[in-house]
Amino acid sequence: LIHTSDEDTMILLAMADKIKQHFNDNSVDICAIVNARSGKCPENCKFCAQSAHHNTGVQEYPFMDDESILEAARKAKEAGAIRFSIVTSGRNTSNPNEFNQILRVLKEIREKIGLEICCSLGLLTYEQALQLKEVGVTRYHSNIETAPSHFPDICSTHSYEDKMSTIENAKKAGIRVCSGGILGLNETLEQRVEMAFELKRLNIDSIPLNILNPIKGTPFEHNKALKPMEILRTFAVFRFILPHALIRTAGGREVNLRDLQSYALKGGLNGIMVGGYLTTGGRSPQDDLQMINDLELTRMISIQTAPQIRLVQNNDTLMVEKIQTTIVNTIPLWKSQMVLALGIAHSTEAAQAQRQVTDLTNELLKKNAEALHLASTETARESERGIVDIETLKQTNQELIATLDDVMNIQKEGRAKRAQAELEMRKMEEDLKNKLLEIQH
Repeated sequence: LIHTSDEDTMILLAMADKIKQHFNDNSVDICAIVNARSGKCPENCKFCAQSAHHNTGVQEYPFMDDESILEAARKAKEAGAIRFSIVTSGRNTSNPNEFNQILRVLKEIREKIGLEICCSLGLLTYEQALQLKEVGVTRYHSNIETAPSHFPDICSTHSYEDKMSTIENAKKAGIRVCSGGILGLNETLEQRVEMAFELKRLNIDSIPLNILNPIKGTPFEHNKALKPMEILRTFAVFRFILPHALIRTAGGREVNLRDLQSYALKGGLNGIMVGGYLTTGGRSPQDDLQMINDLELTRMISIQTAPQIRLVQNNDTLMVEKIQTTIVNTIPLWKSQMVLALGIAHSTEAAQAQRQVTDLTNELLKKNAEALHLASTETARESERGIVDIETLKQTNQELIATLDDVMNIQKEGRAKRAQAELEMRKMEEDLKNKLLEIQH
């Protein structure tokens, strides 16, 4: 799959999108970050503009004050994000005063702004992970960066085992892990597949995929930019390997995908990072929201933004805990029932259509492989006599187009029913909100 030709890439993207819809849905997860401490990092990661080993001219500053971080979180929420992450440069966050400040600000973001909270603070101890869990951190971000076999070529100041220790500490403390990597670090196509299977082995369910944006002054400043179709193929292959995961496109998408950014969300991915990144800016969040709307996708909703929770947070802690527990347990049941109801009506038809598309795709790929294998003088002479096979290919192509039309019709019907379901769910949530208001008064 990773070697699929440009001509067949759109078929690969369509199949990846069907996998995403089957195991997830048509919603898009939106997150944002703040670079809370920039530059002077002692690690020598070859791609990073913040490494003290490279002369990149990146802006350097110590840990930001509370209000600056809170303001960044407010802007992220206005931009449509449902979770917000504090990211710091450096090997770790070993300064106890700074770590306590991070805990304090994270708690404020969750309680006062209503965003899910995440962080990326470098190598993490188990004790720190427990403290992050206590203030409500839902995910800890620690990229594996690339395939295990390629990691020694990327960084030498910390090991792959150090990464594994951080991931294990977060998991042991009950925090879900967000981990992905960067495409374009001189890795082979096979090493990209290796990275995907490594994330599968680690049971990672939130995967950011960045694309290298070469920074002047780093060892990778002259790396050749990846072509958009190659990037999209890699995204699709990650979905084949990790069907259940939340896979988002993050840093470098604007520079490398350009006008094809929307294809990522129709080619297997179901998340994006909005706003700026660590040392580079992104495009307008409004453009991203318009893209999601134009694709007729929906945005994921965070429980932390539920108005009924914020309504009583300042009055009765016990009541808050009871309401949060009720909602956390109930909403997934609602969604499960809706997904089940919608899926039963179309599952057989969709499965048949998908099998037809898969069979036709495999037939085309098989013919291409056979043609390459038999590329010799004798084959050329035989192909002159076997020109009738062109008609077979035309017929196969027409059948493929007709099957894809059937798939699109199924998707259209599904969207209509999901839209109706979402209306019903909003009404149910409104009824719940009103009932909670009655309880409080």
